Amino acid sequence: MNLDDPLNRNIDTARNVLQELRTQIPPEMFDLSKLVCGTYVDSRLLVLRGVNGSALLFTRSFVGRNGSGQLLL
Repeated sequence: MNLDDPLNRNIDTARNVLQELRTQIPPEMFDLSKLVCGTYVDSRLLVLRGVNGSALLFTRSFVGRNGSGQLLL
């Protein structure tokens, strides 16, 4: 599933992805008041840090010829 896929393509897949995200990601990452900082390591890697020391890494990769980005967790 890509971020630029239509939302109505497969609702069950989107629901499963969101459930998995809620399971894997610490709850404070959903509360912006509990984020300490966000740091770009380079143009492809973003690190978000929570108040309890947890970190969430986001990487960006470019696929295809049109340069559409994809966010990988």
